[in-house]
Amino acid sequence: MVSKEASVAEAACNPADLMPCLAAVTSPAKPTDLCCSKLQSQKQCLCGYLKDPSYRHLIDSRVAQKFSSVCGVTIPKC
Repeated sequence: MVSKEASVAEAACNPADLMPCLAAVTSPAKPTDLCCSKLQSQKQCLCGYLKDPSYRHLIDSRVAQKFSSVCGVTIPKC
């Protein structure tokens, strides 16, 4: 049985919520304020994204450095 807290956490982890960050991932563009806000709200999800082959490549070291310097969000080493 899954705990209520785990269900809430899983529901909060929606990669589609990070769409405002797409330009920062795929181009030299800096993350927008909206992207940083979305990234902050999903900090607890980043390890899960890094473990998922579908998303891992989107958070490589170059992108992680950009998010860290602009948004103040450190991409964890999971």
